[in-house]
Amino acid sequence: MAPFREPSFTLRQHFELRKTTPLGPRRACARIFEMEGAAGLVDASGALWPVESSHGLTLKPGSVCVFKLRFYRPDGGNVSKYDDSGFVCEVVSLEEETPRRAPWPVEGIAAPGPCDAAEISAAVAIREEALLASQRPGTRFLTSSPAQRAVPMRLRNLALSRARAFFESRGFLHCETPSLVPSGGVEAYLDAFATTYRDHRGANVPLALPTSPEFALKKLLCEGHALVFQIARVFRNGGELSRWHEPEFLMLEWYRAAAGLDAMIEDTRLFVNALAEGLGCRRALPETWPTFRVDALFKACAGLDLDSLQDVDVFRAAARTACGSVVPTDDWNDVFCKVFMERVEPELARHGACFVTHYPVQMGALARREGGVEGQGKPYVERFEAYLFGVEICNGYCELTDALELRERFNAISRSRGGNQGQGGVVVRDAVFEDVMAHGLPSCSGNALGLDRVAALLLGFESIAPLFCLPFLSQFPKGAVAKD
Repeated sequence: MAPFREPSFTLRQHFELRKTTPLGPRRACARIFEMEGAAGLVDASGALWPVESSHGLTLKPGSVCVFKLRFYRPDGGNVSKYDDSGFVCEVVSLEEETPRRAPWPVEGIAAPGPCDAAEISAAVAIREEALLASQRPGTRFLTSSPAQRAVPMRLRNLALSRARAFFESRGFLHCETPSLVPSGGVEAYLDAFATTYRDHRGANVPLALPTSPEFALKKLLCEGHALVFQIARVFRNGGELSRWHEPEFLMLEWYRAAAGLDAMIEDTRLFVNALAEGLGCRRALPETWPTFRVDALFKACAGLDLDSLQDVDVFRAAARTACGSVVPTDDWNDVFCKVFMERVEPELARHGACFVTHYPVQMGALARREGGVEGQGKPYVERFEAYLFGVEICNGYCELTDALELRERFNAISRSRGGNQGQGGVVVRDAVFEDVMAHGLPSCSGNALGLDRVAALLLGFESIAPLFCLPFLSQFPKGAVAKD
């Protein structure tokens, strides 16, 4: 008895195999569809339409089938087997059939089946395989919704491999840090997902999913590593679901010991350019990325002098002339963000790629004050962001190494957040991380880059959702979760 063989090739691979192997029946798995009165087969490689069946088989549209198929020439022609014209796909026998019993329920993902060429996004179309030429009138290859979705997923895989190769070739150690941590992060504007570990004694230990692997990677720097990076799954709660946000996404984060802001900026530029080349980006990137200070941008774009606007009441009053959305209840960070989004970001969008540096200390998180120790009292920190086609893609620092100032910033954030954070209503801190900082973090710089966002921008997609095999919304009934 012949050994059982699972279907192992897509429909297009079966078609290509006929050029090198005998044309005997092979096993395949696909869904049946009907178009213009003819039956067809569709899988993740595209749709072959129409097909013919022998032995009186009835192909039921919507059914998922395991079958044997073969390709042959009905005219018996002697044309070369390398000529794609004139072949017909025949379903020789049906081995399994699962009928469609309900409509496709998934939000944000098209129902499996053939796609009209006009429905294919330009970003996918330029990377789709050339559709096979007509075999005969009314017989051709189409493209399918699974095939269309597979293109960005494969490109995302390519981005991951290119990212890892880029940093490993430069001597960085790739680290897999935990996804269950004592603190998801301590930042004024981020909410973490909370969970609980119950030990064998029945004690409950609060845990969170990380908003960034920052604390873990800095522990490794304190241990003595000089070059570390991670492609990490990170998690953001509190409405992080929109065009360029998903509650779960991939973050590329890396650190260099004994390095300054310029080193991080250069790493970022070189990496994005390398990724653009590896993905076949057709969008033009500038040869040099201009760099702008935040205070200079506020003066040029909004007529505001941040040096003299450190008091929230003064800042709020001055900003209302430049930004109509500012309201009396806005705190300092709210005012800054509104002015930045409404007046500064449109200017940044004029550049294909650029850097923004030296943010106010109120937006400093764990960045070192400008000028280091001598910079005490200056209202800016050594922090930068990069913008790609008008969209922010990363957040980098010269890292704060003073454990006392770190505790002071954490205390200030805790007071400002009160009961508003997602981790049990209060800011949850990583005591071990704070103790490690006291032990001694070497001078270093780091950057956290949204890898999905960068790949989507380079590929010309309108959002990051196409890169995910199952976007967040697709996991829930339609309308159950609101997008921002």
